[in-house]
Amino acid sequence: MNVNAIFQDKTGDMWFGTNAGISRYSPGQGKKPVIYNQANNSIYEDIRFIKTDRDGNLWIGANEGGVILYNMKTSKFEAQPYINSILYRDGQVKALEIDRQNNLWIGTNEGVAVGTINEQNFKRYTLLDSLTIFGITSLYCDPNGDMWIGTEPRGNKPVLIKYNASKKDFKPISAFSEIAPKTMVMDGNGVLWIGTGEGLKGFRNDSVIFTLTQDDGLLSNNINLLTTGEDSSIYIGTNNGLNRYFPESKRIFSYTERNGFTGIETKPNAVYKSSTGDLWFGTANGATKLSTVKTSTGELEPLTHLMEMRVNDKTREMVQGMKLSYSERSIVFDYYSICLTNPDVVKYKVKLEGADKDWQPVTDQTRAIYSALPSGKYTFMVIANNSHGIWNSKPVTFSFIIKPPFYLTWWFILISVIILVFIFVIYIRIREQNLIKEKIILEEKVKARTAEVVQKSMEIEEKNRDITASIRYAERIQRAMLPREDTFHETFVLFMPKDIVSGDFYWMYDNGDHQFIAVCDCTGHGVPGAFMSIIGHNSLNKVVREYGITRPSAILDQVNCEVLKVLMHRNEETINDGMDMALIAFDRKNCSLDFAGAYNPLYVVRKGEVTVYKGDRFPIGMTAIGDKKNFSNKNVDIQPGDMIYMCSDGFADQFGSAEGKKYKSGNVKKLLSVIGHLPVNEQRERLKKEILEWKGDLQQVDDILFIGTKIPDN
Repeated sequence: MNVNAIFQDKTGDMWFGTNAGISRYSPGQGKKPVIYNQANNSIYEDIRFIKTDRDGNLWIGANEGGVILYNMKTSKFEAQPYINSILYRDGQVKALEIDRQNNLWIGTNEGVAVGTINEQNFKRYTLLDSLTIFGITSLYCDPNGDMWIGTEPRGNKPVLIKYNASKKDFKPISAFSEIAPKTMVMDGNGVLWIGTGEGLKGFRNDSVIFTLTQDDGLLSNNINLLTTGEDSSIYIGTNNGLNRYFPESKRIFSYTERNGFTGIETKPNAVYKSSTGDLWFGTANGATKLSTVKTSTGELEPLTHLMEMRVNDKTREMVQGMKLSYSERSIVFDYYSICLTNPDVVKYKVKLEGADKDWQPVTDQTRAIYSALPSGKYTFMVIANNSHGIWNSKPVTFSFIIKPPFYLTWWFILISVIILVFIFVIYIRIREQNLIKEKIILEEKVKARTAEVVQKSMEIEEKNRDITASIRYAERIQRAMLPREDTFHETFVLFMPKDIVSGDFYWMYDNGDHQFIAVCDCTGHGVPGAFMSIIGHNSLNKVVREYGITRPSAILDQVNCEVLKVLMHRNEETINDGMDMALIAFDRKNCSLDFAGAYNPLYVVRKGEVTVYKGDRFPIGMTAIGDKKNFSNKNVDIQPGDMIYMCSDGFADQFGSAEGKKYKSGNVKKLLSVIGHLPVNEQRERLKKEILEWKGDLQQVDDILFIGTKIPDN
């Protein structure tokens, strides 16, 4: 029979709440127990709780049907329709407690109901602010009068709630959020001990300070009841028997069927402490009484022995410090401990120094198995814990050695290292000799190659000197070919070849009536451009001086023909060489100016204003055989004092500035508008300074030619 609740009234009668009603027993009087059940007294039979109020009356909670009162004065059961109406739907009482203010607390699946006994002030709680109260698992009134409420887990929310009697408020305890408190008791030090399905928790100052589990010696982690003893010990009822725990010494006593605790499985919160100090426990097999005065707590250590050692499944004689070969790595130890009071609850802890960093978990096994141990020194240790919770102060030990294989022994490793060092030294010596030989051969090759390179360098240097001398001579010829820069009055020439000789050239001629000035930019620069400049210069002299042509457009047409005649010396379809040109003819008598251009433009500056006359969009030469070109003639509006400028594209195409950009024709126009009023020599210097500062450290990309002339006053 399950005994779920126990109580002793003032007359000494014992009340037992069972799954078949209530049994009332008068010890020592020889009377039969009185049975209260549904048939005799119309009460629900599955009784879970029996509590007494200030008047000595008994409040009884059933698994269904709510609560009922047993009036000690009238010796009758009294139904409680008012209180039961406050309870929730099923009326199943999960917890029952009466606090110091004579308030009755009733826990159900759906919340808590509380009110003062004999008063109509009962309330029920399911939601307090953001705190949800449901699935009550336990109620406990501590010595301070505060009520502790255990609930079922619900996510990460607290499952332990404290009701402060003085402040009259509920406070969730965040330290508990995943496991339900099943039973609680507070000791004399203010520690609240909480039994759960995962062991015993010690709680104080809003935090868990201690945990006790089956690994530490408990009979089970499933704890159903808790109560305190007179000597500060904690009695712990589990589903496998009863433990007695001493917090100060960390000792755990065990009570099972072997030493008188026949009920084995304790029932939730079914514990009662009598006025004489005896403890009554409700179990799955009736009630068990424990006389604490007669319980021995003697501190006798268990007798622990090593019984046998097996190596590779063969029994070996145990000799301290014995040496095993590397193949003998499977070790089994059998051990036992003598406990006359309750041998079934003996626990063991083992450790193999050299393999285990710490003691292995508590176990009831009497065999330790180690397989595939590496070579090394080992000491096997075992301690036991008896039914009085006493561990061996010193472990029983056995030491042994597993020898390494020969290739891991110190002498083999030393010999191997010496051999490897010897081989390495020999290899280094041989390598050094080979390197010396290779170095000698390489030095000889380097000397031979160096002499060859020096000879070639001298030859190349000699050829460069010859070529440079030739180019320098060509420069003298080109300079001699060009007219003097002061051929015309109020005229300047800025001539800056990219290389020694230039592909740009200028041409000036005065036939008496007209003054001619031409700025030409031949294909390429350097020596190829210089050869083209000779062709262009000779063609201009021939067309103007010999043929007497004075109209600029006609001059360019005829020069184009002359260039084609010179360049078409083979059966070629296309001429890829040619030149850009700007040509003016100034009529001094009529003070008029004509202009014709092949790509190159003409700039006229008058009082800071710049006018641009563009040339035709095709060059001289650079054409297919049979193509005809007709250059257009432009009459330029001039006045005395105007500045006339012509230039090749080298000035506008020069890269420079911090961004590495081209100078561009737009900046040329701006510069001419600024310097146009200055003397011509000063204009030349300003142009030269501008392009040099713009170029900076960058290379010159093309030949630069700039000519400026001033229209004379009549």
